Amino acid sequence: MNIEKGIVDYRKTIYDIFDFAEKFKNDIPDNISNLSLASFFDFVKNIPYVSDGINPISGEGLEILHRPKYILEGNSVSCDCDDKTLLVGAYAKKNGIPFSIGVSGKKQPEHVFPILTVNKKNLIFDATYPENEIDTMYPKKIGYLEIFRES
Repeated sequence: MNIEKGIVDYRKTIYDIFDFAEKFKNDIPDNISNLSLASFFDFVKNIPYVSDGINPISGEGLEILHRPKYILEGNSVSCDCDDKTLLVGAYAKKNGIPFSIGVSGKKQPEHVFPILTVNKKNLIFDATYPENEIDTMYPKKIGYLEIFRES
């Protein structure tokens, strides 16, 4: 299931990620859900980043959420920050780890990333790019930050 829509409201994408993480947590096979946090982070950050792109008819940016199963099978055309956040969210849900979603940007929302709560500590888990590290904010200089928690 790929969910495609024009970017209307980033909040809708955030709530879809929470919903789909629960709905598709069993897309994460045991050999992946049993990975340690560090190993899973490395696994996700090594999935190539590919932007959703632009709608050729309207010229608007596309927002496509890919089901974790499709990402893991290599059957998704793109895999950007919201897809990786959904993948991490499904892993977290399957393992009983609470997660939140951060939204950041220079002046407005541009990027989403998961935050896992482990041993009562919030851990930034932004595996969007291969150079990222656990518990490090990217980009390092931001002017906009908003945190969403499941209701």
